[in-house]
Amino acid sequence: MAVNGENASAVGALDTRGEAGAAILAAIAGLLMLAAIAAALNYRAKTTLLFARQTELAAQHKHKAEAGVHLALARLIANDTRDLRYDGTAIEATFDGVTLKVAVQAERGKVNLNQSPNEVFRRLVLTVCASEPLANQVAAELADFVDADDDVRSDGLEADGYAALGLAPPANQHLQSIAEIRLLPGMTETLFVRLRPHISVHAFNPAPEPRYASPFVRSILGANSEAEPDAPGDPGRAAGVYTITVTTIEAGRFFYRVDALVYITADQAKPFIMLDWRRGFVEAPPQGPCSDARGA
Repeated sequence: MAVNGENASAVGALDTRGEAGAAILAAIAGLLMLAAIAAALNYRAKTTLLFARQTELAAQHKHKAEAGVHLALARLIANDTRDLRYDGTAIEATFDGVTLKVAVQAERGKVNLNQSPNEVFRRLVLTVCASEPLANQVAAELADFVDADDDVRSDGLEADGYAALGLAPPANQHLQSIAEIRLLPGMTETLFVRLRPHISVHAFNPAPEPRYASPFVRSILGANSEAEPDAPGDPGRAAGVYTITVTTIEAGRFFYRVDALVYITADQAKPFIMLDWRRGFVEAPPQGPCSDARGA
């Protein structure tokens, strides 16, 4: 069919308008794509900047917390007890604009995990978790774990009991680290975190010494007297193992924490030996149950 001039012009105009509309849509799509890319890059830049600031903040708090440890260590070596106590009571200090909580705890004021049997440990478990069956179980498991024989206590376990649970047998020797009590079948992470500030493998006395024990442990012992620090200036009086804990505060909350386990030797040539360091952000304690799979 023949197309006259007017019809041809109309068709041409329609084609032109269609091409223009398609071009506009393509341009809009391109702009939207560029906007999305720009938004993504902006978000990434903000995230990177935030991460860099957090990393810098964490590094600052880490170094200042470690500086606090060394300041407390110097005081320990000098036996300078003007305001530091050895029972874990924290004091507040400011270092380079950052608020620090500094505490020194003599290990001899903690519950000795290598004492067997261990009534104080049983009472400690009972106090932090309020379960008599659990306290009896975990205390018996600990006693069986650290003693040298294979006799099973009531509520305890020896090699056969561990094998029935698919676990490695108990060491039947003294613990070298408090983390080893995580191997007890009745131990949960919640219970371990609650016990950790109060237990030690460096407390060689059968029971905590009240004058060095924290107020919490003294309440378990029934000792209400104040824990007086050693007299300053007497070389050797400060000798022993201590935990120095320094926590930084940022925006009104605990932010970064360093725990240093140190042996004060009272030897001027080598006044201390660093036994362990633990560093990290302050995290909320676990909220899981104290009870375990054995049903305590």
